[in-house]
Amino acid sequence: MARASTTNLKVTLSLLALILICDKQFVQAQEQKAPSSSDSANEIPAPASPRSESGEAGIDAGDGGCVGYGKKIPQPKDPIEEDQETLLSDARLLLRQGKQNELVDLSSKILKQWPDCIEAQSMRGMAYLALEKIPEAITDLTVAIDSRKMRSRQTLMYLSRGIAYSHQEKYPQAIADLTSALTIDPKNQQLWLTRGSLYQRSKNFDKAVEDFTKGLQVDPAGPNVAIFLSSRADVYSQSGKSELAMKDLSRAIKLKTQDPNAYMNRAAEYIKAKDWKNAIEDLDKVIDLAPMGKLSNNALILRASSLKNAGRYADSLKDYSNLVIAYKSDPKFLSARAEVYLALGQKEKALEDMNLCLKKDKTQKQYYDLHAKICQSMNLLVEEAKDREQIKIIEEKEKIDTKSAGNQ
Repeated sequence: MARASTTNLKVTLSLLALILICDKQFVQAQEQKAPSSSDSANEIPAPASPRSESGEAGIDAGDGGCVGYGKKIPQPKDPIEEDQETLLSDARLLLRQGKQNELVDLSSKILKQWPDCIEAQSMRGMAYLALEKIPEAITDLTVAIDSRKMRSRQTLMYLSRGIAYSHQEKYPQAIADLTSALTIDPKNQQLWLTRGSLYQRSKNFDKAVEDFTKGLQVDPAGPNVAIFLSSRADVYSQSGKSELAMKDLSRAIKLKTQDPNAYMNRAAEYIKAKDWKNAIEDLDKVIDLAPMGKLSNNALILRASSLKNAGRYADSLKDYSNLVIAYKSDPKFLSARAEVYLALGQKEKALEDMNLCLKKDKTQKQYYDLHAKICQSMNLLVEEAKDREQIKIIEEKEKIDTKSAGNQ
């Protein structure tokens, strides 16, 4: 059954964007921060990624792992150190501009001259992740994490490497990295959302629900409540707890009344319960809020079927007619409309649709079965007999294919 993609199902892409945003904020903080004589190399600043305990959006920095980075540089500056800072400044600009390929090249140049420059290593790892060069990203991020030289960025680097591992479907490693990040910053809602999504992908639904619930508890009246409710509802739906899913989705809709995804997912739960009336109301809302695109098309498909199941054949016919136009090459909508025509007693139109359907696809048993049913209702016995014979041929072919597959 079609469902809207909730935030956690797109966690890799959304978090990739988050990482780049956070890193840009980090860069800006580095460039704007005046060095303080009270800074200590042994202090671990609290990470301040979104929703952290500090409440700040960026990440404070006082340890760059590179000469002169984030610390006072003795005057006069060493020309080598100054050159390094110039290159790092250029790299930060590339990061801010999202020029990942150029950033990889420049970071590699810096690392060739200064192999221990952890800032360049981490920025290159971020760029590799954005470019979906996952093994390279993991290698660079691992070096940066293991160095312990950029402690103020540990949360971000664990998050990044966790996402990289999730690309490889290495969920135990990804979850371990998110657990490390949460140890550092347990008030970071994005970390709870990410780890919960990883648990969901690995089918550990109880742990996923636990993480989404903890994420909610971090800021129960904050702006992310609807996201966590929708994410938890998706887990409840997957684990067969439809009533709990509907409860969370209803709460999410009250908070974000214009979110078509929440209406779509609640409609899917109503359809499971064969509550056609409420399903149709939610699908109407989806189409009103998102009249164009894939989500609207999926809602139209579900509404056409729900209207048919509710006995509202005239309305269902309108939706299926729109779908026949929208999906000209797909015979299943011709078949569905033929069923509605037959229910309305319009047998000739039903037969016309099924004739077109069979011209597009002669391999599906259910199409011949419906064609035969229509022919029988119109007393077209010869045509019905041909359909029954074709059904037998398809069934024999299926048996042969099954037997052949079993012998391989």
